[in-house]
Amino acid sequence: MDDTKELDIEDYKQLKTTDIAKHLDIAESTVRKYAQVLEKQGYQFRKDPTLGRIYTSIDELAINELIKLRKDAKIGLDMAAEIVATRRSNENKNISPIQTVQPLKKQDFLMEDMKSLLHDMQYIKENQVSKDKVNYVVETVEKVLDANNNLQKENEILKGKLDTMLETQQKMYEIMDKAQKEKKDGIWKRIFG
Repeated sequence: MDDTKELDIEDYKQLKTTDIAKHLDIAESTVRKYAQVLEKQGYQFRKDPTLGRIYTSIDELAINELIKLRKDAKIGLDMAAEIVATRRSNENKNISPIQTVQPLKKQDFLMEDMKSLLHDMQYIKENQVSKDKVNYVVETVEKVLDANNNLQKENEILKGKLDTMLETQQKMYEIMDKAQKEKKDGIWKRIFG
């Protein structure tokens, strides 16, 4: 059995904002917001004579892809819209209402998984650079703290030596005062005896 199917007019039936909101389980205002952001990125919706958007099931798929990108890849609305608009514009350049389309295969899903994994690895790599910077700062702070600790130890040693020198000096003054006193006492004792 051939896995290909032809898109027929059913795939291009007109949908309202309420239909898409109901199918994707989002608010109508969100559908309009997503459509507006997609248009800013170059995605083209069909318009009625009043310039209102006419949605198709393909547009619904684009909005669903936008939602999935935001949720799974955790990227911003504008970035997700740019990706969807780029993909869809490349895919839909020469699509007519009736054209043979291959259904998604397991390989397509694996490719999406690989893209998601690549995105995760890039995120980790970017954060690894940040971790290296943080590690550098931590190592530098540790070196400064070690140097500070060494200075404190040296200060304690120098303080101990200074205290010893002051004690020795104090003892020397006491001995000199005692000797001076004995010398004075010696003269008075000799005179008054």
